[in-house]
Amino acid sequence: MKSSDLKVVAIILSIALFFTIITSNAVSIASVVILAKGGTGTGAVQTVAPGTGDVQQQQGTTNNGGYVDNSGNQGTTVTPDASQQGTNTQQGTNTQQGTNTQQGTNTQQGGNTQQGGNTQQGGNTQQGGNTQQGGASAGAIDQAALKIFQDAVNDIKNNASAGYKNKAWQEVKEINIGNEVLANIITGFVTSEEKASIKDNAKGSDDSKNRMPASNPQLSEIQSVKQEKKDGNLVITIVMKDKINPEEDKDGVALMSRDLLYMTAITNEIQNNGAIKAIVKDLERAELNYQQFTVVATMSADGKQFKEITHYCEAALSAKAKLLVGSLEGDGILVFRARYWDFVY
Repeated sequence: MKSSDLKVVAIILSIALFFTIITSNAVSIASVVILAKGGTGTGAVQTVAPGTGDVQQQQGTTNNGGYVDNSGNQGTTVTPDASQQGTNTQQGTNTQQGTNTQQGTNTQQGGNTQQGGNTQQGGNTQQGGNTQQGGASAGAIDQAALKIFQDAVNDIKNNASAGYKNKAWQEVKEINIGNEVLANIITGFVTSEEKASIKDNAKGSDDSKNRMPASNPQLSEIQSVKQEKKDGNLVITIVMKDKINPEEDKDGVALMSRDLLYMTAITNEIQNNGAIKAIVKDLERAELNYQQFTVVATMSADGKQFKEITHYCEAALSAKAKLLVGSLEGDGILVFRARYWDFVY
C-alpha cells in the first residue's frame, strides 16, 4: 500500500474517533441533565419491603422538589399532580398503591394495597366486628313486648282479673363456708320444690292482687326483652341486669319477684341467733349477687292473658366474718325458682 493511502486511512480513523468521543460526551451530559431535573413528574422510586405491601420509606422528589413522608406530610407545597398522581410509577409496585393517596390510610378499609398484605385485610374484620352490634340485638329491649307483659300484670294487680296458683323454691348449687353453723344459716333459708307450698289465689281476691309481682322496674335495670310465637302462644322473655344486695320492693329484680332472699334477713338472723352470736364477732362483708334474673311468660296469642309465668335466677353468695377466734371467708351459689300457673280469667 502506498504511503499516501496510509495517510488517508489514518485521517479517516482519526475523524471517526473524534466523532465517537463527542457523541459519547453528549449522551452523558444529557443523562446528567435529565437526572438533575428529576424527570417530568414521575417521582423517584421508593424503597419497599418485599411482599409486605408496607411502604418502608415514602420519600420521593416531586415536581416541586418536595418531600413526602409515610404519613403523607410534605416538606414543600406539592401540586396534586406532583404528589399522589405523580407516583404512578409506584403504582406498579402494588405496595405504594395503598398509600399513593392518603385516602388509603383514612380508614383501615381504604388500604387496598394493604390487601395485598392480607394482614390488613383482616383488619377489615374490625368492620365485621360490627356484628357485635348484631349480637347486641339479643340484649335489646323490645318495649312493645314489655308493655304487653306489664299491661297483663297490671290487670291482675289492679282488678284481680284472674285466679292462679303459685309457688317458689330454692336450691343450694354450691356452698363453700368452713363453719357448719354459718353454712346452716344459708341453707336454713332454702326450701326444696317438694316442700314448697302451693298458694291458691282466687279471682277477685286480694291474694290475686298481692301475690303477683309489681313487675315495673326501670328500663335501665333490664338487660333484654324479647317476644316470640310458640305453639300458638305468645312467649315473652325478660332478663334483668345483675344486682348485688337488692332492696325489697325497690330494686329491679325485687320488683320482678316476691320470693328472693335479702341480705337483711341474713344479717338479722346473725344478730338475733344466740348460737351464731357466740361464734361471729363481726360480719365484715355479705353479698348476694342476683345474676340474670329471667322471667318467661307464656300468654294467649293476643297477649291479653297469662297461661304460665316462670322465674329463674342464680345468686352468688360471698361473705367474710370475724369470729371470736380467727376469721372466716366463704362463698356459694343459690338457685331461685318460682312458678305461676293455672290462670283462670
